[in-house]
Amino acid sequence: LFTSSVLPLELISFSATQTGNEVTCNWLTATERNTNVFVVEHSTNGIDFSPLGMVNAAGNSNTPINYAFTDKNPAAGMNYYRLLMIDTDGTSTYSDIASANFAKTDVSSLYPNPANDWATIVTPNGFDEIIISTASGQVIDSFSGKSLQTSQELNVNEMADGVYFVTIKSANGEVEIKQLVKTTKGF
Repeated sequence: LFTSSVLPLELISFSATQTGNEVTCNWLTATERNTNVFVVEHSTNGIDFSPLGMVNAAGNSNTPINYAFTDKNPAAGMNYYRLLMIDTDGTSTYSDIASANFAKTDVSSLYPNPANDWATIVTPNGFDEIIISTASGQVIDSFSGKSLQTSQELNVNEMADGVYFVTIKSANGEVEIKQLVKTTKGF
């Protein structure tokens, strides 16, 4: 007597890729039977995982299905992801681990740099505050952002030649520090 059993889920691939300032997890199933949900788990050391989000499964399918989940706030450095695949009867299994080495990309731009009279900061997500300080930490100037304000002109004409730090506190909570060189030479 020969009997065959169909596996509840056939996972073809699982990957994690940096996309801008996020990491996107993509996976492909060949077939699904009584599959309930995918729990995306995250770790920064590859050992200790915690749930990051859930994606509902198709349930039953004999055709390939693509799934995706976006980690909108990955940690700097290595990020590890795995899937906890749960069936409708409560049984579960883990996928292999996928990883992405996450390097945050600059969101804001500062130009011209070096600057003589004026410099402009552009922040696509808007900003709450911009602080200009010396290398020793002395605050030279600061600006509060208005609702959805995405750029700020900086008058650097009266500043002494030197290196300054521009701290940009974005409306989405991110903090970015840029170096500004003020010079009258070469202009």
